Amino acid sequence: MLGLAIGCGAEPAPASVAPVFSNRSVVWLGSSDLDSDWADRLAAAGVDEVAVTVGAVDLGGASPVVRLRSRPSIGGAIPVAVVLHIDRVRSGQEPGTARSLWQAVSSALDGSVKPTEILLDLPTVPPDMSPFVEALSRTAGMRVVPVVTVAQLQQRPVLELIQSTKSTVVLAYGSLADVRSGATASVLPLSEQLAPLAGLGVSPRVGVVLEPRTIPPIGSWGDDLNPLCDPESARISTTSELDRTFSFTRPLSWSGVVWKPGSSVAVRWTDAARLDAALREITTLTVPDVSGWDLISLPPPGNRLGMGREALLAYLSGEGPAFRPEVRLERSGQSVRVVLANPSRFSSAVSTYATWVELAVQEGALVVDSKGEFDRIVLGSRRRGGWHPLAGGAVDAVRLFETYLAPGEEVISGPVRLPSSRSRLLVHWSVTLSTGEAMTGVAEY
Repeated sequence: MLGLAIGCGAEPAPASVAPVFSNRSVVWLGSSDLDSDWADRLAAAGVDEVAVTVGAVDLGGASPVVRLRSRPSIGGAIPVAVVLHIDRVRSGQEPGTARSLWQAVSSALDGSVKPTEILLDLPTVPPDMSPFVEALSRTAGMRVVPVVTVAQLQQRPVLELIQSTKSTVVLAYGSLADVRSGATASVLPLSEQLAPLAGLGVSPRVGVVLEPRTIPPIGSWGDDLNPLCDPESARISTTSELDRTFSFTRPLSWSGVVWKPGSSVAVRWTDAARLDAALREITTLTVPDVSGWDLISLPPPGNRLGMGREALLAYLSGEGPAFRPEVRLERSGQSVRVVLANPSRFSSAVSTYATWVELAVQEGALVVDSKGEFDRIVLGSRRRGGWHPLAGGAVDAVRLFETYLAPGEEVISGPVRLPSSRSRLLVHWSVTLSTGEAMTGVAEY
């Protein structure tokens, strides 16, 4: 657990500006353009390359059929890889097919992109795929990297292809179904997932899907969770296959959709804390030796579902995912209000009990008028040592709970009446991340 024991008047520690990891980092792009400023900022944060999807390829017939898609423009000098999704593939691909395929792709690139490698997304790998991929690499004059799932590592043709190319990206974390239909992340340790690659002489990259998933689909990245966590707008449950289900109790506009009472949306997301946990598991792996990771894909700017572009950049630059919450009191005579603020670009977990601020007095009792902007309040006592909720009797402590503390959010309680204007207050707080790590503190006022 993360413990931040912070006293009254403590100053936040300066944020690091160095990239958090030194492994090779590739960020896939969605449909949004990447201007030179963002490209330079990504490179400064340790991103070695961005990847752009050119289109889908059908290799099921006598000649390749390439369905191109519109590409975002890319500024700056950051290296660029191209992604080709292989929809269908048959056995017995001729080397000439690779030549025709690359001619179509390079013609579509029209000199505007000079790729450094080809990422070949292969849902199906026939037994004789290696000669075709080797021919594509020779024709294009660059490395071809197969993109596969953990489940595919159980297939001999896949391992043979990876061994021949000496490279691969293995999709392992996040909502994999958004990249590969039907794929799901394994609950096994990464060492067990990648065990089939041991002894092949390959240093794989690991794919981490950042894009969130919703049921029903909303057709966009999605906005921050904060509006959904208002207890007056929706009920929260864990009844779906995703992380949380939000059932609406009143009309609410969220992510471009007006949700009616009685409707619900299930959500799975990857925030900075979950990304950090994934990358730290990747970096501790020794067999096979992982060379880096691919992040799929670059979030839009702003506060977004999981995290926005600024939060990703801040994390890659060495900030977070833990942050130092600000807790302060606004006192007037016998009345006090407590403020809980998140000055960072990172968010807390979604939980009705894991993020809270507690006010306690050593003598006398507290009187609470309202919870204010917090989501919930519980009356209690510390007289018996530690926190204890109370159903009745003299209240000397109160806990104010916030279901979700969004990036940049600030919430203030209702007034709490003290025994006297000279009463000393002991303030505890705990803010929990989605990985279960807690940032805690205590101060006396």
